[in-house]
Amino acid sequence: RHCQGCIYSINPDSLETSVVIEKAHGAQGWGAEVWGLALDRHDHNLVYSGGDDCLLKCHDLRTPHTVSTSRYHEMGVCCISPDPVSHNQIISGSYDELVVEWDTRNFKQPLRTVSVGGGVWRIKRSPENTHLLIAGMHSGFHVVDLTEFAVTQTYTGHTSLAYGADWMDQGLLLLAPFMITWLTFGTVVSN
Repeated sequence: RHCQGCIYSINPDSLETSVVIEKAHGAQGWGAEVWGLALDRHDHNLVYSGGDDCLLKCHDLRTPHTVSTSRYHEMGVCCISPDPVSHNQIISGSYDELVVEWDTRNFKQPLRTVSVGGGVWRIKRSPENTHLLIAGMHSGFHVVDLTEFAVTQTYTGHTSLAYGADWMDQGLLLLAPFMITWLTFGTVVSN
């Protein structure tokens, strides 16, 4: 069954699905789509979700109620990246062009923000957890230094939307613009 704005679990053996959280997103009774989802890396009872309704939420799978909600983003929240080292930090990205670092214990005020000039569609952490690779839709691909929380490199050598991005070994980047049938490889230059 389809449930707009719901979060599902799927049994990998039987492929049986069940709704874990009903209407995770959607204000005033309309169901907003869930665009971003991430499990907390340190507490697997916690799930972070971002939606079409501009909200970033934390859910506890043991209860039907939302634990906390951020209304900071002004457009849909597309991606969420939990920190693999710091227990209470995540990064969110939105169509409002912002990459935002959060302390998950306080969704009222972000720790740091950086604008990439285009809707943030994907966030990927470097294997060393020192940089973020951002697919910034209309503004290209960006590398954000996590120490300074600033854009240090930008790639715009394509004519389409920046949608897919990931890290390879030794600082190489894998980039996939929308509607283009090639992949681009680049290298992060250390300062």
